[in-house]
Amino acid sequence: MDVLACIEQFNIPDDDFVIKFSGRYFLDDDCPFFDAVDNGEYDAVVRFGNYKTAPMEKCGDCILGLVGMRCKYLKTVKVPDIESVELNWAAVAKDLPNVFVIRGYIGIWIAPGSNEFYKI
Repeated sequence: MDVLACIEQFNIPDDDFVIKFSGRYFLDDDCPFFDAVDNGEYDAVVRFGNYKTAPMEKCGDCILGLVGMRCKYLKTVKVPDIESVELNWAAVAKDLPNVFVIRGYIGIWIAPGSNEFYKI
């Protein structure tokens, strides 16, 4: 909801690439995510799966700690009632033809449910 509110508030154009980064996490000095973003040709840059798994192909879940998507597609992500919002982002991203799928290390330090950080 916050990302959608920012898009509306700041009138972000549909073709702009929006990056969502969780404020609780830290970027690693080596962050392959931004190599794909810098390329500029993708409609989304996503690591599918959850923080414990990294599938090699698109699937129905993704990591929202660090994710990027063109604004026009991001606006189609449904705000969940109960289910995980990661599932809704993945549902949109997996159907896009021009997605960079991060296979493995994304370049962030996370601490899900604790204060002990580790790299994913």
